[in-house]
Amino acid sequence: MEKLKYVNAKPRPYASRSSVPNPNIKIQNTNFTPRSLTLSSPYMRSPSSMETDERLYMQSPSIEEFYKSAESDRNKLEKIYHQRKYKTKSHVSSKLQNEINRLSKNFAFQKDDDLHVAKSLEYIKQAIDKILIEKEPKPNEDYWTNNRNFENSKGKFDGIDELRANLRIQIIQAKQESEKAVKMQQQLKRYENILNQKESGLRDQEKLLYIDKEEIIKEKEAIKTKTNHLELAKEEIKKKANQLEIDKELLEKEYEQLEKNRQNIKEFNKFEEKHYKENEDFEEMEREFLLKCEEKSELIAKAEEDLSKREMALEKQHQELYLLSKSLQDLKDQIEQQQDFASKNLEEQHNRLQEETKSLNIKRSETEAAYKKLTEELKTVEKLKNTLLEQKEISDKEIEKIKEKYGQKICEALNMSNHAQETVKIISEKEEYIDKIILEIEKEKSELNQRWKYVENLEMLKEDLERERMVFEDKNALKRETGNEFNEKDTETLKTNLQFINKRSQELEEISNMLEEKMQFIMQKENELKAVQEIIDNDREEIDSTSKLLKNIFTELNEQREMQEYENEKIAKEKEHTSKDREKIAGIITKLDQEIKRIDNKEDELQKLRQVLDERENLLHMKERNILMMENQKIEFNNRNILNDQENPEDKDR
Repeated sequence: MEKLKYVNAKPRPYASRSSVPNPNIKIQNTNFTPRSLTLSSPYMRSPSSMETDERLYMQSPSIEEFYKSAESDRNKLEKIYHQRKYKTKSHVSSKLQNEINRLSKNFAFQKDDDLHVAKSLEYIKQAIDKILIEKEPKPNEDYWTNNRNFENSKGKFDGIDELRANLRIQIIQAKQESEKAVKMQQQLKRYENILNQKESGLRDQEKLLYIDKEEIIKEKEAIKTKTNHLELAKEEIKKKANQLEIDKELLEKEYEQLEKNRQNIKEFNKFEEKHYKENEDFEEMEREFLLKCEEKSELIAKAEEDLSKREMALEKQHQELYLLSKSLQDLKDQIEQQQDFASKNLEEQHNRLQEETKSLNIKRSETEAAYKKLTEELKTVEKLKNTLLEQKEISDKEIEKIKEKYGQKICEALNMSNHAQETVKIISEKEEYIDKIILEIEKEKSELNQRWKYVENLEMLKEDLERERMVFEDKNALKRETGNEFNEKDTETLKTNLQFINKRSQELEEISNMLEEKMQFIMQKENELKAVQEIIDNDREEIDSTSKLLKNIFTELNEQREMQEYENEKIAKEKEHTSKDREKIAGIITKLDQEIKRIDNKEDELQKLRQVLDERENLLHMKERNILMMENQKIEFNNRNILNDQENPEDKDR
């Protein structure tokens, strides 16, 4: 416990029972006691007032120490009385002025210094005691008049107790603010937990995106293989088209040869007409031969019609294959565009995730810094509790820091709300991207249905080719039957025709073999188309699975959106709480301003009292001067009387 530090100033002397009185001055009041020990002095208070003082100031001295200090001051003043009796008044006034200046320096505190007012009150108390000691009455003055003046001046200092009570209230408010700071620290911990949960959710999303990326890469590889197969099929179709054109040219050449054969047959008929009369038997044979030739011509005409039909079918096939090649090329272009679009989207998502991770790391560092700041604030609050009566300038700086930090906390809450709005925007963009992907998948489904229709058309073409093959086999059988019926008699006349027919039959057999090979090739293609159809079915299943995954992702995103809305509501509530806290802080600041104004008013009152005291001191100086003048006059008068008595003792006897 620290003792009160009294001002080291020499008080004015006062009269007491033990002091030596002046023989030239009559003492009117013999029961004189120093004002420092009267009931009106601040050292002789009631027990209730002392209890309140002990509650307000834990560092105040005890009553016994006050008594001891008062008695020691009394003894010192009694000793110094005669030493200061004959000193000049200018010397005394200079000392008093120095003491007043020193006290004014001790009272020079700022307006918003609410923590060191208690210390200033101690100085005020010391100053009051000092003034009371200085203003003690002399033996020749009326004690009761001075006592009344003191009681009147005492009423002016009753506001000091109110200041003490106000200071106690301010200390309680400071404790409440420290509790609020602890609550804010707990809220920051909650924010950290929420941020950690969001970080874990983002990590899970990154994992899912990585898995989706791998699946997309696999799909790209499968699409590349499909495109390679389609390119090979396209090349084979081109080869088939070239072969069909070659076959068409061969058929045209055969048709020209058939026309030449008809002309030869007509000439042969003319030649036979000349020899008809000579050989009746030959006529019968000729008729039969003509019938056979007509049948052959009919068969050839039918074959020509079949060939024309086949050419038309081949042209249709060529057109369909051309359309298929176009559709395949369009599909290839679309697949390449989708690949580019998917790669760009993946890169954008990866960049967004990197930016989000960076922003989260920055926010985490900011929260850690805020946590450190709060811990520092708590430490400073604890230091302030211990140094409320010692450190004036440090307390001012700490109060300003606390005000700035409350503003920083409010800014951080606003930043959190802005971040929540940005996350909602990002989620909406992701939903739009998922909707686009679903539309693209539906387009791919429609394209697959078109491909299935093309496959059905190929099956119809296959059936038509089988029918044509059966017809061609029947024609070959008829040709063989007609070739066996020729007689040996006609060998000389029809050698050329037989040779031509044999050649034609061989060519037709070769054509039939070619058609059979083509049928086999078509069967192989059908098998390949079946394999492609199976691949398409697998793709459909994969697309269905991906659509299910997308639906699940969409549901998860909806859930996340609901969670974020819930979090946004929480943040809005917290904003309301922070606004209320702001209002409370504003009220506290207004109260502090009002208290500062009160303190300023009381300082003005103290200055006025000082002026009054200075005026009274000046009056006392004037009185002292008059008294000294009177004493000097009396001394001179007495000396004159003594000299006169010594000069003329006769007059003395008289």
